[in-house]
Amino acid sequence: MSAVTVQQMADRIAALMQERLNIGGTGLREKLRRGGRRLPAKVRREAEYLAEAAHMSQHPKGHMMIDEGRVAAAYDTCLKYLKDIGATDRMVGRL
Repeated sequence: MSAVTVQQMADRIAALMQERLNIGGTGLREKLRRGGRRLPAKVRREAEYLAEAAHMSQHPKGHMMIDEGRVAAAYDTCLKYLKDIGATDRMVGRL
């Protein structure tokens, strides 16, 4: 898994957080800082791992330490949760 792929995964989760939860920020790490409490603990933990992996993938030595299976599992967990959130769920959550 290349550094670009890990970064694309993190960017996709960040975009879904913007779209589905209306959390602002420039990257996944900042979005988690601003609105991570809106996510369940397991999803938040996996998103934090994905953000850390995206940061580590920018450096050659850090890229070698990334567990590709764990990154894929973290991405799938976050994607599944964020895809299932619809307009009705967001409205009920606000009320």
